[in-house]
Amino acid sequence: MEDIKSILEQVMGGLSQKTEAKQSDVKAVWEQSIEVKMKEHTQAVGIKKDIFYVVVDCSAWMYQCRIQTKTILKKIQHHFPNVEKIHLKIGKVR
Repeated sequence: MEDIKSILEQVMGGLSQKTEAKQSDVKAVWEQSIEVKMKEHTQAVGIKKDIFYVVVDCSAWMYQCRIQTKTILKKIQHHFPNVEKIHLKIGKVR
């Protein structure tokens, strides 16, 4: 019988791989859903409780994102149907 440590390592390793894949999917879907100029000023952070979180580097670009929210949300929902809302926050974009 396997010891608890090895079982936990297997489970936790599997969870982290799924999370990483999902994060890369989130970023890819965001970049497909927005205009080229917007990519330099925004960064998808993740999805939590059906909300798609995005960091924007300044209020001017946040305004641009807000104007296009409905269009962008429809594109995101093709890949993540459970997403109901986009949450924008000003912060550092990497």
